[in-house]
Amino acid sequence: MNIVFFHANCCDGLFGAYAAWKQFQGKALLIPIDYSRLQKQTPDEFISHYLIENFDKNKRFSSFAYELIDVSNYMKEVNVYFIDIAPDIEKYEVLTSMFKKVTILDHH
Repeated sequence: MNIVFFHANCCDGLFGAYAAWKQFQGKALLIPIDYSRLQKQTPDEFISHYLIENFDKNKRFSSFAYELIDVSNYMKEVNVYFIDIAPDIEKYEVLTSMFKKVTILDHH
C-alpha cells in the first residue's frame, strides 16, 4: 500500500503526484499538503489532520483510499512518499517508526 503526500498548489508537486499515480497504476492514496501548514504542525497534528480528520475528503483522490479506512491497523504495511515537499526531522522520525518505509523525493 502506498500513500503519496505531494506539494499542494505547485506544478512540481502536481506533476510529481501524476508520476506517482502512473507508477502505482492508480493504486495509491494521493494527498496534497500545504507547505506552511506542514511546518506548523506537530507530528501528531500532521497524522491527525492528513490521515484521520480529513480522511473522508481524501477519498476523492483515489478509489484505493477505501482500502485505507482504518490505516492504524496496518501502518507497518504502508509505504509513504513525500513528493516536492519534506517533513522536518521530528516528523520524519515519527513517520519512519510508524510506517514500513518513508521516501522523500524533493529537489530543494
